[in-house]
Amino acid sequence: MIPDTTKIFVDACHRLAAMADDPPYRFAHTSRRDAEVHRRLKKTFAGCPAAEVAAAERDLGVSFPAMFRAYLAVLGVARGDLFSGSDVAGPSQFSGFKTEADDMLRASDVDRGLPDRAVVFLIHQGYSFDFIVADGGFDSPVFRHVEGERDWKQCAEGFAAYVEAEIGLAEDVHRTFHAQGGYYITISGGRVSKTYPAMAAGDRPLDHPDSFTD
Repeated sequence: MIPDTTKIFVDACHRLAAMADDPPYRFAHTSRRDAEVHRRLKKTFAGCPAAEVAAAERDLGVSFPAMFRAYLAVLGVARGDLFSGSDVAGPSQFSGFKTEADDMLRASDVDRGLPDRAVVFLIHQGYSFDFIVADGGFDSPVFRHVEGERDWKQCAEGFAAYVEAEIGLAEDVHRTFHAQGGYYITISGGRVSKTYPAMAAGDRPLDHPDSFTD
């Protein structure tokens, strides 16, 4: 039987994979190989070995909450599209992320530094970061600091709720794009670009097949 903490994140993988299997886009001017790699990455999930997680706890002098440890065990290495667009730390990167977060606080003239047991796990495009306080227990609130603000604020009551909100938002966006007819993706030179036709133009990408260059 899968432990409840782990099951939450295994279910998250299934929901992310379901969206990947029903994409709201069509490829345009893209090679079949690049398209396949893009599709495969959206369904690639991998966790951290328990020994690596334990080593991170020793190095940081913290005890991860059970929910955060379960997340690392299931999604700590590869997350599909979860947290897409943000930089996400693995266990060996937590110290570096915390240093970068402290620099962001100083740049915003925040008077206090992060709590001693803060674990910064996500930095979004250089202007915000999210963290937990790793005091053990079952779960931990998630806090967020945004550039220019004088402090950080709680953004989720727990890490499980945080991930649920992220996936729920992704599912809402996924349904909206389907309803609007989708968009085009072009991959060239490793760069992914998206084109959104004007709704008034009557062009619904999902009504067309993929357009490959080979």
